[in-house]
Amino acid sequence: MVSRFRAGKGIPLRIKIIAVSSITVFVSFAVFYAIPTLLVVPRIITGLAGIVGIWYILSRPTDRGD
Repeated sequence: MVSRFRAGKGIPLRIKIIAVSSITVFVSFAVFYAIPTLLVVPRIITGLAGIVGIWYILSRPTDRGD
């Protein structure tokens, strides 16, 4: 899988779904439960990091397994 990604073939759709779902769950947990409400800046930074991670994954080509 790594060699196919490095060869420019992209990320398999199943892995994209797992990665985006994981980022969504864990960043949401951190922002809404784990980071105290008074710490606004860390909550925003964490949310933005999650958005950047999701953007990166979705912007890579999808490996169709050809």
